[in-house]
Amino acid sequence: MLDPRLARVAEYIRRHASEPMSISTVAQAHGLSSGYLSRLFKSETGASFDSFIGHVRLRRSLDLLSGPKPQSITDIALDCGFPNVKSLNLAFKRAFGNTPSAWHQTRWVCSDTPVPSYADVDESNAMRLLHRYADESHDLSHGASTTARN
Repeated sequence: MLDPRLARVAEYIRRHASEPMSISTVAQAHGLSSGYLSRLFKSETGASFDSFIGHVRLRRSLDLLSGPKPQSITDIALDCGFPNVKSLNLAFKRAFGNTPSAWHQTRWVCSDTPVPSYADVDESNAMRLLHRYADESHDLSHGASTTARN
């Protein structure tokens, strides 16, 4: 089971992923030291704080790319917390082996049925508890979080 403090931090990150953030600002917002939060992430997940932020941002980018007519890649990058398109492209290619544009085209243009969803594409087990938490939270509150951002 995920440590309750880490679950609250993960939810905070998910809700604020489009904003610049550092481990020190997130730790301070939750009354924790950055060193403690870093150790907590590592001990609970085997991965780093920055890895989780990257996962959340990439997850959001996949959600935005999943429709037949997504926003522009620039808008998606900025809406997901990436400073620019190049950063999104690099992170996306590192994680999924393709650029966001190519992934979208492969998903909708080159086949009659979409390629596997994000859950099938992500092969990382390093942060399985946080991924599951982020995905469950996303599924439960997707409509509320979308409405809150608009």
